[in-house]
Amino acid sequence: SSGGVFDFASLRAQYEELEVALSRPDLWDDPKAAQDLGRRKNAVERELSLHDRVEKAIEDAEVLLELAREA
Repeated sequence: SSGGVFDFASLRAQYEELEVALSRPDLWDDPKAAQDLGRRKNAVERELSLHDRVEKAIEDAEVLLELAREA
């Protein structure tokens, strides 16, 4: 994997780690840290959602192109 902006496997792993961290029972003992984790999780979630939507659009375009070739 090349890493960086397009390393979605790493981004998904980071999202899972943030979910685990946010599920800790002692999380709100440090409200600032909890809010920071929540913001980071939301940012990663937005990036993954955008990636998934773009990937779906590309798949849809490929299907439409194939249908057009058959027609």
